[in-house]
Amino acid sequence: MAEEKRPNHGEKTQATPEDYVGYKSPPKITRFKQGQSGNRKGRPKGTRDFKADLLEELAEQVPVRLREGGKPTKVSKQRAILKAVFARAFQGDLRAVAILANLIQRFVGTADGSAQEEPPLSGDEKEAIALLESRILSIHGMSKPHNNEERKQ
Repeated sequence: MAEEKRPNHGEKTQATPEDYVGYKSPPKITRFKQGQSGNRKGRPKGTRDFKADLLEELAEQVPVRLREGGKPTKVSKQRAILKAVFARAFQGDLRAVAILANLIQRFVGTADGSAQEEPPLSGDEKEAIALLESRILSIHGMSKPHNNEERKQ
């Protein structure tokens, strides 16, 4: 069997443009064969993207001790994060309030920008909102503005 002979560095040979070796032109022996690529297997099927991993991680159930009931319960990580943001907002953290306002605007509103049709607030919900509002205002030394709508109710 005849072995392909490579010229020594000192030897001068008649190089054709096809045999040129240099920038972006590897030796002909090491080039890919016609119809073959360097990644024969390609991307593995079923490779997950970041969004799928994030959604799965957020849906995972974790044990959390809630202050409301005092006993440990299992909630999703997403729910635990939301509960933590809500708790910080109730304590008067303005950054948490801004985060919640942004989340509500992005996920509760419809495509045309109007709020989705929801049932009216119950008395307990109205009371909780009033308590939150008064806490935030008292922390920042502000008083509750009075308007005609509140007096009518």
